Amino acid sequence: MTASITMELGDGASVLDLIRRFGPIVLDASEKGLRRGMQLAVNRAKEKTTSGPITARSTVLRGSITALVKRDRAGFPIASLGVKSGLADKYAAIQELGTKGAGGDLDPIVPRHAKALAIPIGEAKTKRGVPKYTGPRDEAIEGELFLVEREGKPPLLARKKPGRKEAIEPLFVLVKKVELKPRRYLRDSLIEKRAEIANVVASAVGEAIGMRGTA
Repeated sequence: MTASITMELGDGASVLDLIRRFGPIVLDASEKGLRRGMQLAVNRAKEKTTSGPITARSTVLRGSITALVKRDRAGFPIASLGVKSGLADKYAAIQELGTKGAGGDLDPIVPRHAKALAIPIGEAKTKRGVPKYTGPRDEAIEGELFLVEREGKPPLLARKKPGRKEAIEPLFVLVKKVELKPRRYLRDSLIEKRAEIANVVASAVGEAIGMRGTA
């Protein structure tokens, strides 16, 4: 799961002239500057998973955001902002791209081995919005849940509220699918930081050329 950016050092003629005059020092400095600059985008993307609407698994997602800098076939440095393969990659993609029913690109989230998705609500979540249980079959609540049908609304899985005989405590709502709006936290972070990244790259090239010129 990545969002890419191509940094231009200037117009093509100027770049070629720099390379002719200073050789690989320009490309090496560009790569080093791009590595430093991309950290700005990484930090911004992490901020978006903390302060924005992405909260349920933000800790795992935030720790997985990274930047990759490499050379293209012509030897010019290119960079991408993405998420490391692992626990967060599928969650990262659905949050970045969203689902078709909510204006995004991916198919909706549907159950694979069950009739419905159990979405935690109320006391099944912490104050930060993180699920307290792995699902309705979690050992901590096993045998406590019962189905509550609702006319015109998705059914609930609830339990008797502790200390109150007649009260119930809904813990999950059962739905056939889930749609998510695209968050674009990777793409938007690159757009927001593009000018700053370019300045870091330009400074790195200028410093390298200056040092070469005084050597």
